[in-house]
Amino acid sequence: MFEPSEAGRKRNDQVSSSSSFNGNVLTLRSQMSEVRRHPGMEGTVLGQDALDKIEIQVKFENGRCKVLKAFYAGERKNFGLKGYAKASSKSSKPNCKIHM
Repeated sequence: MFEPSEAGRKRNDQVSSSSSFNGNVLTLRSQMSEVRRHPGMEGTVLGQDALDKIEIQVKFENGRCKVLKAFYAGERKNFGLKGYAKASSKSSKPNCKIHM
């Protein structure tokens, strides 16, 4: 388990989100980044950088809604060691329901 309170360990988390409503389209965006560092053997520094992004766009019209965009992207990079991972996805179901 990663404990940032231990000597030589550092962790930095940043989260941002935004929303807008333009015409009849609602856009939601969110991003999170994480940087972790800890001492390795013989004075090296190890860690991981992570970045996740989400964006959703929904169009509202005539009492109905349609998902225009639903996207996720995530990336992980190891620092001081070999390793890298990347993933992304898109929505395959554009229809949605309005609940009141």
